[in-house]
Amino acid sequence: MMEIEKKFTPSQNFFPGREIPCSVIVYHYTEGGPAESCVEIFHRPDGVSAHFIVDRDGNIIQMVQMEDRAKHAGVSEWNGITNVNDFSVGIEICNWGPLRKVGDDYFCGRPERQQKFLGTNVFQDEKGSFWEKYSDIQIEAVIQLTIYIMERFPQITLENITGHENVARPIGRKIDPGPAFPWEKIKEEIKKLLNK
Repeated sequence: MMEIEKKFTPSQNFFPGREIPCSVIVYHYTEGGPAESCVEIFHRPDGVSAHFIVDRDGNIIQMVQMEDRAKHAGVSEWNGITNVNDFSVGIEICNWGPLRKVGDDYFCGRPERQQKFLGTNVFQDEKGSFWEKYSDIQIEAVIQLTIYIMERFPQITLENITGHENVARPIGRKIDPGPAFPWEKIKEEIKKLLNK
């Protein structure tokens, strides 16, 4: 089993135990700044949570034990089964998501709390929209964390690694982890490492 260095900062926002075996991993983006801001949100009473947060520098913070159900998917469905929180592990990846270009500057965050994007790692999709690009070290951490979870829950297959955009209902309610997320690279690398 691979060694993953992670901090455990427990959230109170979870449902204890699982009645349905865990069979899905759901990737999200935080639509925010550093991991600490996400930890703060996950510590608010009666709020949301995910099992893990992957920061831009590759550091991993665990918020909910994998044996418990985090509150990450909301109204959701996967392969005809509703309440995806009941049978999934949620991974939040620190990323602003969509960026708005104004002149030579980019802005991030929701319109009511928009701020100037200070990063230089911008991805432009085929529609001409701009997104924060995920860092290489962050993607490597996501790959290692995914393998770690798959070793813990061997019933999770590559086909059951998905994004929030694919499980959220109604369809189109969520768009994360977004078009800057390198799905093909991640799944190829996971497949290669699992077949060693």
